[in-house]
Amino acid sequence: MKNIYILIAAMLFVSCDLIIVKKEEKDVLRESIINDKIEASLLSKATQKNLNIIELCNQVEDTNLNSEIITVAKKIKKEQLEILENLQNIAKENMILVANSTKIKPLKNDLSREENVRKILIHQIKENLDIQKEVLDSLLEKSDNKDITLVAEESIQKLKGNIDTTFNTLKLLK
Repeated sequence: MKNIYILIAAMLFVSCDLIIVKKEEKDVLRESIINDKIEASLLSKATQKNLNIIELCNQVEDTNLNSEIITVAKKIKKEQLEILENLQNIAKENMILVANSTKIKPLKNDLSREENVRKILIHQIKENLDIQKEVLDSLLEKSDNKDITLVAEESIQKLKGNIDTTFNTLKLLK
């Protein structure tokens, strides 16, 4: 009879241990799902800002502005296209849907005037660059996926240069 009690106690101990392990597994799975959702959201936001910047650069290129401003827009656009490709590739590898169209509407103002470009387009490009950098900084901080953090780091370096370029352009246009 004593052996039966020992056997029952051992079974209860193993059963409790399995319950604890299963709860820990559920907690890890729940945390992984939350992290995946955060990564997906941040990648989507970064891609949306990226597409917005590309569209704003297209609008600058379509103006009759001096060639220096158009050159700045083309440089930023080129780097944003590289960032977009990297973001889309990493999203695809991680089965994450990201933005694929811009939310920027064409400006109806007279874009041939440099004043409008300074106040509207270049300023909007800088704002979108700042937000995109903040989003990628958050992604870098929250992601535990090495590939995603590598893309975020590379993108942030390019964005820093673009932010400086737009800041300096705005200073020159004042």
